[in-house]
Amino acid sequence: MGAVVRGLAVATLVSAIATLPRGINAAEAEPPARERVPLSADWRFMRGDPEGIAVDLRYDELEPWIMPSGDAFIRDTAKRHVRPSGNPGADLAYVQEDFDDSGWERVTLPHDWAIEGPFIETGPHGGMGRLPSWGIGWYRKILDIPASDEGRSIFLDVEGAMSYATVWLNGRLAGGWPYGYNSWRLDLTPYVEPGGANQLAKRLDNPPSPLAGIPAAVFTATSGWSKPTRST
Repeated sequence: MGAVVRGLAVATLVSAIATLPRGINAAEAEPPARERVPLSADWRFMRGDPEGIAVDLRYDELEPWIMPSGDAFIRDTAKRHVRPSGNPGADLAYVQEDFDDSGWERVTLPHDWAIEGPFIETGPHGGMGRLPSWGIGWYRKILDIPASDEGRSIFLDVEGAMSYATVWLNGRLAGGWPYGYNSWRLDLTPYVEPGGANQLAKRLDNPPSPLAGIPAAVFTATSGWSKPTRST
């Protein structure tokens, strides 16, 4: 992606069969068929955190839960990150299935929250088009995962999200990714509840740059899910 934007891009959900049917081994199985489910439409968006939160949501505090999201890139298993116990943010209103987000803005990905302005007339913000790109933004979406997906591995593919993305599914911290300039994949399998609605919540945090007050850039991210039938 070549454009610098403020927000979230398109997403894709990926699912794979974790086990083969009884009596079928890998050599006899049919070639895997991958299904990709786009998640561009029907997101809800809100700027800022809920009032009165008691948990520290800064990346420095959540890093131990987010770093395991990148373990697939670490060849040496001894150097991979171990997720600690606990579930930070579980009590946040914005990650709850029964939270009423009907008053939030309805958006389609890719989404750039700064493009709406207003333009910043003074200060060293010309490099960002004088748009208010910094700050915190929340995205929520219901994932309808059928009961037939029981036993499959479910992944969320994100093409970009600037920045310090943190993801909850059904009120549980699933992981995240700190950088906005690359795509990433998150394994949702441990948190999915097949056969109904699954509440996805994603938080982005764009702090001002320490260099001359220039804000961090934000990519509109692509998000979605796929369902490959490859055994794992």
